[in-house]
Amino acid sequence: MKLSIIVGSIILVGMALPPGSGELGELIVVANSIDSGLNIDSISYLQTAYPVKLVHPSDFDTEMYHPFIIILGGNTALEGTGDIVNPVLFPGENLLLEREGAVLIKLNVWTYNQAVIIIAGSDRER
Repeated sequence: MKLSIIVGSIILVGMALPPGSGELGELIVVANSIDSGLNIDSISYLQTAYPVKLVHPSDFDTEMYHPFIIILGGNTALEGTGDIVNPVLFPGENLLLEREGAVLIKLNVWTYNQAVIIIAGSDRER
């Protein structure tokens, strides 16, 4: 299920990016040690189709202007993920993530022509 969510989100973002924004290119996947371990199959699958760079939240400042970012974990995720996600949420989205989990697609978060996908469950296993 996680894999289909990620792939579907990538397709949606590809359709949402403005014409002429270039190829999808390298995917930056931001995940703490917990979420990267729980999603290793999905990350490995993505690596078969795209160049993927797995980044820990503590190293995110060097990648935050990349055009395509996937963040695994929500506003309460540990190891700095929550600190990255919280500022980009609209009012009420934090409650959505905490209660139900969601896939949020954000455009132009840290730079123009940027797509950021936040994938978060209501708890660690989801």
